Amino acid sequence: HITHIVKRMAKLLNMEEHSLVQLYKAKKIPSSKSDIEMIDNRYAKIKNILHIKNFELLKVVDRKMDDSVRLLRLYNFSKKEEKKIEPLKNEFITMREFDHPNIIKIFDLKIIDEDKENKTLYVATEYFNSKVLKFYSGNIKLPDFLSIALGLFAGLDYIHKKGQLHCDINHQNILCGEYESRLITKYMDIGRYDSKNKPIVRLKGGNPFVAPEYHRIAVLDKRSDIYSLGI
Repeated sequence: HITHIVKRMAKLLNMEEHSLVQLYKAKKIPSSKSDIEMIDNRYAKIKNILHIKNFELLKVVDRKMDDSVRLLRLYNFSKKEEKKIEPLKNEFITMREFDHPNIIKIFDLKIIDEDKENKTLYVATEYFNSKVLKFYSGNIKLPDFLSIALGLFAGLDYIHKKGQLHCDINHQNILCGEYESRLITKYMDIGRYDSKNKPIVRLKGGNPFVAPEYHRIAVLDKRSDIYSLGI
């Protein structure tokens, strides 16, 4: 029975069994349910991956979905920043309808701590062991380059066929990881724009991936996405 538990936990934590046992003995992992930090009484935190200002990225276990491993994004907003919540939430609501191997799958999103002065939007996504594409630049073999390129074009084609734009393609918001001995890519998110295709979050003028016409008319379309992807 103990062996089964160890194997199960090792699989969830993506660790070797002997390493898990060593951590347990050193009291560096939770020894009981009461020691586990829960988010929204659903997600059990495994690991802090990133924490920058008002954003946190956690590796968690979804207790309501057969203990599936997920990534949990936490966006924290003060009362002064409340107007930023709705556009961001709408972006992820749109993405939740997407189902494509080259786009990160979103399973759940919710605003918590609504009664408090500070609010938190969490977004639960698939767990994809990866790095941003930026770290692969200049060090990619031809077969991997072709696999990456085909995946990116397939994902963007899917987004456009859904009647959406990306608006902010660059090598820092595309994930790249190995799967079955080849590199695959996934779009992390899409840009936020209004009914006139004007980005809600103004793109920085020094962004080399932005189509030139944006700086003149501040409007993007499908061709703009293709330009950014080519760059």
